[in-house]
Formats: sequence, C-alpha cells, structure tokens
Amino acid sequence: MLLAWLERSVLVLVVAAAFVLCAVVPAHGQLALVLSSLVALAGAFAALLSRPKTAAEEA
Repeated sequence: MLLAWLERSVLVLVVAAAFVLCAVVPAHGQLALVLSSLVALAGAFAALLSRPKTAAEEA
C-alpha cells in the first residue's frame, strides 16, 4: 500500500488490496496459492495493457 501511495498508482493499490483480500479469505492449501497467483497475473496483464505506446511501437 505504501508503494501505491509513493507511486500514486491506482493499479498498484488495486493489486495490493486484492492480495490483502486473498490473505483474509479463508482459503486452504492450493486454493490460496492459485488465488494469489491469479491476482499477480491479472496485475501484470493490466500493467502491460495500460502502459502508453511509444513511437517505435506505433510504427
């Protein structure tokens, strides 16, 4: 949450909040691992899709 405040990034805040939610939800065994992995994967895809295109990528 501190990183989201320092970077002023909504995406980092959402991913951090989702990780906290995964920790609070009583999931057992591999389900907890799958949930946290899905949060990280969704955050990575969102970061890649939300970045602005550079001039080299547009050409």
